[in-house]
Amino acid sequence: MNAQYSMSRAKYDYYTVAVQGLANDNMDHISMGVEYKNTKPTGSEGITRDMGFTGSLNYSFDDRYLLDVNYRLNGSSDFGTNNRWGHFYSFGLGWNLHKESFFSDIKWIERIKFRASTGYTGSQGFNSYDAIATLNYYQSAYQGELGSYLMGLANPDLAWQKKYDNNIGADLSFLQGAVNVRFDYYVSTTKGTITSVTTPPSMGFSSYMANLGEVENKGWEVYLNGRIWRDTPSRSYVNFYASAAANKNILKKISNSLKALNDSTDEEYDSSSATSVPVRYEEGQSMSTIWVVKSLGIDPQTGKEVFVKKDGSLTYDWSSSDFIAGGDTRPKVSGNFGINMEYHGFGLNAGFTWRLGGQMYNTTLLDKVENADVHYNVDRRVFTGRWSEPGQVARFKSITDDSETKPTSRFVEDYNLLTFSSLNVYYDFRECRFMEKSFLQRMKATFYMNDIATISSVKTERGTSYPFARSFSFSLQVTF
Repeated sequence: MNAQYSMSRAKYDYYTVAVQGLANDNMDHISMGVEYKNTKPTGSEGITRDMGFTGSLNYSFDDRYLLDVNYRLNGSSDFGTNNRWGHFYSFGLGWNLHKESFFSDIKWIERIKFRASTGYTGSQGFNSYDAIATLNYYQSAYQGELGSYLMGLANPDLAWQKKYDNNIGADLSFLQGAVNVRFDYYVSTTKGTITSVTTPPSMGFSSYMANLGEVENKGWEVYLNGRIWRDTPSRSYVNFYASAAANKNILKKISNSLKALNDSTDEEYDSSSATSVPVRYEEGQSMSTIWVVKSLGIDPQTGKEVFVKKDGSLTYDWSSSDFIAGGDTRPKVSGNFGINMEYHGFGLNAGFTWRLGGQMYNTTLLDKVENADVHYNVDRRVFTGRWSEPGQVARFKSITDDSETKPTSRFVEDYNLLTFSSLNVYYDFRECRFMEKSFLQRMKATFYMNDIATISSVKTERGTSYPFARSFSFSLQVTF
């Protein structure tokens, strides 16, 4: 059992001074320049004061039954005057099943531990004065006097953002440590999400901070590692590892500010030629949802895309009011696996990553084929895959249509992936005879490369926005 008390004060200062007229690179001190006319230094500051009390209790009975209890009372000057203090706790139980007497005769199981925990944690994540009515001064004076104005609308009820975590899991070890497994299942709910809330213009402020919004994450994780073979005298071995995880998040509640952001996004897409998938927030949907308008494909008679409106009717006209959840970029399950081995000084480490399920919006087809400018060098599919005559069944719109294609379900594709992510090959010269007669204590040569190969259900083009790089390296370590 222990108890702690903490108190802190953090202050930040930010200043900006801009000058011009520096003679050359060697005379670059700020004092050697002059300011622009009618300019002045700018800056800001913030102060946060925190105070906390923490208590914890840890108990173990015969190393079989475990108990952890934690409590924290935390206060911060950042929050509203009515809710500056937050109460957080956690409670955990553990059971070492392998310590029970009836397990003494089971020799091939070294460890079976079950555990469960629940509790709250808190977070801040906003500026120091967002919840407090704070005055700031205008930068220009009137008749020698400086005026002041209110920086924002106070919210005395702004409280801590709380995350409620529930977890159950198990740790297992078999065959003298040859196989080890760890499993976790969790449900995590963030309550009182601190977001910006829009207000009527008549209030004089566009928004204020409030506790609105709720996000739920649930999923599982499993990790496995083990030993396939080992020869201790020669320090040779073959080990493996693998992991898998799945997570699903749902927006349980959103603020008026996020709803207003959705409306603003929809208006922007209706009035512009935006082609990328928008970021939108709707209750009951994931934060990684792909928002598109449902499409039936290209009309063979006209070469135009046929959209499905929310009432089920068909139209050639795209509208943001028909946005639907066309997919989710989050995989249903993902993970990695690999092998580590060494045999008489020769070693190899290989790693792979994978994902199954989920979708991707194929921007390669959109940018390089559908929206390509035929007056420039283009992908051959621009001429072979786009509609050109009545009766033609084509995946892409008419080649004479130079309009920008907006988010459509036509380019949402199921996304499965396997990547050979890393390879490390080395040789340790410790068993070579010349090492015994030389003045060297150790010598090891290593070759490494990453991003070796990729198998994907979605064919995309890499390196269009940022250069794609595959690295190779060789190293020689020598110890005298």
